[in-house]
Amino acid sequence: MNETKNVSRRTRNPIFFRKDGGWKSVSTDCIVCMEACAYKCIFYMDDGTVKEVEMPLGTALAKAQEQATTFLRVHRSYAVNIEHIDMVYNDRRGQGTVPCPFLPDD
Repeated sequence: MNETKNVSRRTRNPIFFRKDGGWKSVSTDCIVCMEACAYKCIFYMDDGTVKEVEMPLGTALAKAQEQATTFLRVHRSYAVNIEHIDMVYNDRRGQGTVPCPFLPDD
């Protein structure tokens, strides 16, 4: 009998980062966007939570892209998961804007 496991969305495509002397996993499917913050990276999750990890954005993005090809670097300090993009706006200069409910408006 061939049984398939019901894999939770929270455990698919995991990336691991150091936390409290161990390794913590986070599913790339649940990451909406990433923000660089010095040598740390902030993950904004689809449930509204925020996770701060001790790795640069470039490293976090490379790890996420190993698991899912849905991540796109849109700025030197930001990357987004295109699976979570609902709308893209163009400003007067033709620059694309992706509204992110977790980030403050400038």
